[in-house]
Amino acid sequence: MAFSLSSRFLTMIMMLVSCIAFIPTSLKGSFSSIRMQAKPEEWLKRKGVWDTKDLSPLLEANKAWAARTAAANPAFFGNMKNMPHAPKILWLGCADARVPANEIIGEEPGSVFVHRNIANNVIATDFSSMSVLQYAVDYLKVRHVVVCGHYDCGGVKAALSAYDHKAPLENWLKNIRDVARIHEKELSGISDITAKQNRLVELNAKEQALNMLKTATVQKRREETRFAIEQGSTEFAFVEPQVHAFVYEPRTGLAKKIPLGVADDASDAAELKAYKMYEKTTALAVVPKDATTAPAAAADRKKELELDFKLFTLRLFSQ
Repeated sequence: MAFSLSSRFLTMIMMLVSCIAFIPTSLKGSFSSIRMQAKPEEWLKRKGVWDTKDLSPLLEANKAWAARTAAANPAFFGNMKNMPHAPKILWLGCADARVPANEIIGEEPGSVFVHRNIANNVIATDFSSMSVLQYAVDYLKVRHVVVCGHYDCGGVKAALSAYDHKAPLENWLKNIRDVARIHEKELSGISDITAKQNRLVELNAKEQALNMLKTATVQKRREETRFAIEQGSTEFAFVEPQVHAFVYEPRTGLAKKIPLGVADDASDAAELKAYKMYEKTTALAVVPKDATTAPAAAADRKKELELDFKLFTLRLFSQ
């Protein structure tokens, strides 16, 4: 019976077969340990490329991977060179080595813009994640933002412990402890520690996704696209970016979506009204909510800065 396969699916099959054939000898022991369900202490002491001082086997493995990839898909690297960087999804996930963003959702390189940290926190004062978010939304124009947590998360486990992990780690974990405080009533009703950890993983993914919705960067872009849709534009099928909370299970390889508990467009959700900074006008697509007073406020601030500079100059030369 005649049948056809998409080139993308065929490429994935060919790469999988070639990867199996070219597994480095130094790594075969690791895969064997996985198949044999090695004990935790044996897994911690497993042999691999990390046993070499200069990691040269990694570069050899890279050459082998590049050769296999080019053989399976001759246009692969040419596309990377000729096509613009235009990912459609921003993925903010945990730095855990078991949760590789592209692989677990079946996307090839070029589709997902990735940022990772401990326990997938979204913190407004974290310049790293906020810079990634701004670049992804304002310049790359991603259509979706995914915050992905995972079960068996070390950061979540640590946040549930009565232990000082010392700065800066403890400062970071405080954000997860805050999530636990907000949902203390629900969590206190869960006696099994693993079940409690799993539930906090889900709640943390949800709260961090809501933190995404609270940012000015996401709000502004969503109002811009909403305004365009209301004006009849066919460029957008929905308000962008859509924000999602996922949780991944490393033991099964499956991910699931966690409801955010707010309206899909989230523009007037009661939980987010206090954070709303942008609104539509007839004159401009999107302006700050206080746009009518902004010029006066800016002028006042300019006077304050000029006065501060004069006072500083006087103090400097009077010494």
